Amino acid sequence: PASYRLFLELGAAGLVMGGGMELAMLRMPWGHNIVLWWAAAPLTLLWIAGLTNLYNFIDGADGLATGLAMVYSAAIVAAALSRRHPYEAAVAIVIIASCLGFLWFNFPPARLFMGDVGSLVLGFVFAVLAIRLSRASRPIPLMFFLILYSSFLFDTSYTILRRAMRGEKFWLAHRTHLYERLLLAGWTHLDVALFYVKLSLLSILLAF
Repeated sequence: PASYRLFLELGAAGLVMGGGMELAMLRMPWGHNIVLWWAAAPLTLLWIAGLTNLYNFIDGADGLATGLAMVYSAAIVAAALSRRHPYEAAVAIVIIASCLGFLWFNFPPARLFMGDVGSLVLGFVFAVLAIRLSRASRPIPLMFFLILYSSFLFDTSYTILRRAMRGEKFWLAHRTHLYERLLLAGWTHLDVALFYVKLSLLSILLAF
């Protein structure tokens, strides 16, 4: 059930915060930093639990979540190595390798699906990597990750807000995400996955 899953996600976020990682400061690309003070803990919980769930929502087309994970991870590897953060780069390389192996079965038409077990873990890892790298001694601003993840953040956030404004129960399963509407309009799963991968490649350029 969604309530149990949210409880576990918040618990996992709490473990991360217990390890000393939270969004204590927002480093802006233009040099002005915003100290979060009392807002650090709730914003960290919202960031981790929110990103975990939003990535889960994008897993509705063959190869989509898998392809995006590989693109995002490749950008994280490049950014982390450029700032000399080998451990975070190693985690991202593991994601690329595991998704590449899974893509053999998940490529359209898929024979195997990622489901919550895969997409929730990926969303969680992407959220925590962003926090670690934004807090590092040679930090990568959180803005970098907001732009990098924008292809799925816009789709899922827009859909949730749109449904909420219509008075719909946005937390229930539905078929109104932008990528799902493309599928209903006649796009193939491969067309949708490649389109979002192209958007993500553009987001990498903008992020860097």
